[in-house]
Amino acid sequence: MEDAPEQKRILTSLAYHWTEADRAVIRFPKSRSLEYSGLFTDGGMASMGRLALLPLEVLHSILRELDFESLGTMRCLNTQSKDVVGMLPAYRDLATFAHDALRALSATGMLSKYSGKCLYFILCQDRCIGCTGFGSFLFLPTGCRCCFSCIETNPEMVVVSASTAAALFGLANEALRQITIITTVSGDYGISQKTHRKRIRIVSRQEARKVGILIHGSEEEMERAVALGIRRGNVPRENDRLPKVANRSIPQPPCANDTLRFMACTPFPYLNVQRRRIDKGVCCRGCEYNWHRRDEDFPSGYDVSQNLFRKQNKTFLRMNFSSTSKPVVRRGCCGMTIS
Repeated sequence: MEDAPEQKRILTSLAYHWTEADRAVIRFPKSRSLEYSGLFTDGGMASMGRLALLPLEVLHSILRELDFESLGTMRCLNTQSKDVVGMLPAYRDLATFAHDALRALSATGMLSKYSGKCLYFILCQDRCIGCTGFGSFLFLPTGCRCCFSCIETNPEMVVVSASTAAALFGLANEALRQITIITTVSGDYGISQKTHRKRIRIVSRQEARKVGILIHGSEEEMERAVALGIRRGNVPRENDRLPKVANRSIPQPPCANDTLRFMACTPFPYLNVQRRRIDKGVCCRGCEYNWHRRDEDFPSGYDVSQNLFRKQNKTFLRMNFSSTSKPVVRRGCCGMTIS
């Protein structure tokens, strides 16, 4: 469904897609072939067995619980399985609208970590997990949406190398296996485009800390074990739930050169199911103008990094930006009007 003429005029005049943010995280050139191309190959000759006897609705309910890698494997069984998986909304829409995100999941070893149901739910939700704004990125360690500001500042999105997590929280190899570990992709990351040529394993610091507290019994015991150089690997039982712990021991947001956060994120569009339309988000041109003119138009005591830059990188859904800009004065979020 196309934007109405008035909406197009507003978006063209007052909004733009901030491509620098997409380049700051995991991304792939359009010319590069899909790394999970096996998901799209022709079906083989293997049989679906008893699954072929199930009604399509029941079969789809089962398939939604499979991870995306398993869905791709099943799709290659035969022509029937290829058609059945291809008709699954979660597979169809993710493969159509979020193929670059699937490529990032494949490249980081994460394609088998999340079910089609989970990824599809995130695809159809627009809110950032850390604030009330639109989240245009997927944070791979926890499989949640996030915005650019939260990637930079949210303490729950601090990531560290697996070896650092083991040392910080007294975790043996068995314990590390309970945490989602990402293998980074070489490339340039962050707004500063810092180059990382070596692939490393990284984890969410918050998730590693939760596992550490669970294994050691308490935060105090964990800190004592770390001080003594003790590493434990008691694997929590499946029914054990990770404790809710405060973020007080996680440091304040790091400097702009801390690019590990960006190496754990990838662009992730929003799918409006009713309109069958994808939305990657837009930013305000007026806020961009204020950012570039900050040295001329704002006093020296004004906190540019905490105010102007955060406004400049705030992302809106196209529909929401149009609706907030539409009344009489037709303003952008910062008050800029259509010329």
